[in-house]
Amino acid sequence: MNAPSPSRFPLTNEEKSTPLWRRLEAYLNGRLQELRESNDGMRLEPDRCQLVGRIAEVKFLLSFGKDGAGTIPGLDMSRLGLPDTAR
Repeated sequence: MNAPSPSRFPLTNEEKSTPLWRRLEAYLNGRLQELRESNDGMRLEPDRCQLVGRIAEVKFLLSFGKDGAGTIPGLDMSRLGLPDTAR
């Protein structure tokens, strides 16, 4: 069996309804809220860039439970400078 691409990891409806996914999703939503609140008060650009990257990663993980998994609308992954295998 081939491993799914790191950028494509859709969950089945059955997987989305498991207690583990619901717990992980709740944690990630809480983490996203914390990061957004931190971003609101961020003044230093290098720190803010790192925080924006963390926010994008959490959104990316949350997208696995939605249709179109592994995508974030408006995010151009090619601009992140990652190797093709990471996209």
